Amino acid sequence: MQKLTLLSLLIALEFLFLLFSILILPVNIKQINSPNEIPQLENNQKISIEGKITKETQSTIKFNNNISASYKHKLGLINQTIKAEGIITSHYSNKTIQISRIEIIK
Repeated sequence: MQKLTLLSLLIALEFLFLLFSILILPVNIKQINSPNEIPQLENNQKISIEGKITKETQSTIKFNNNISASYKHKLGLINQTIKAEGIITSHYSNKTIQISRIEIIK
């Protein structure tokens, strides 16, 4: 009987954690649409960008809204519309975007 109670408690706690991670954690992600928004953001702020890639190198991508971001990848994203998630980092006094995940949008 105690094992069953403990098991149901563990399942309930796991469900609560899953619910928390789905509903609460993504709230801190800020959608940005312009490079002018970047200086006002805090270091380690989670961000989301959506747009078409107009320029790329092996370590950076540039969106059609003039936002540039660091992302080490294989070439082939040019002219693709993507949704990217990342964080704000500082290099000297300049804030930059470090992309951690992308999703190609059709």
